[in-house]
Amino acid sequence: MTIIKKKNDGAPPTASRANRDIAESLMDVRVKITVEVGQTRMPIADILNLKIGEMIALAGNAKDPLKIYVNDKLFGMGEAVEINGKVAVRITEVVGKKTLTPDSEIKRSA
Repeated sequence: MTIIKKKNDGAPPTASRANRDIAESLMDVRVKITVEVGQTRMPIADILNLKIGEMIALAGNAKDPLKIYVNDKLFGMGEAVEINGKVAVRITEVVGKKTLTPDSEIKRSA
C-alpha cells in the first residue's frame, strides 16, 4: 500500500496539522499558578488561638527559593521581588521532567 500526501487544498487536515491546531487552541487556556513560601503543621487548637499580629514560623530559611506550581504540579523555583509596589516572583529555575525527584512530582500539599 502506498500513501500519497496531498497539499492542503481543502482536503481533511493531516494528523500533524490537527495536533498543531489543538496545541494552538490550548494557548489561551488559563491555569492556576501558586507560589509556596513555606509550610508548617499546627494543632487545630493552636490555630484557633491565633490573634492578629502573631506570627507563624515556617520550615526552611527566609532566603530559600520559592516553589512555583502550575495546576498543583511543580514548575520551577523563584525568588520574591517587588514590581511597582506589588509582590512578584522572579523565576530562577524551571524544573524539567528529567530533573524532578519522586517527591517533587507529588501534588502540592494543601
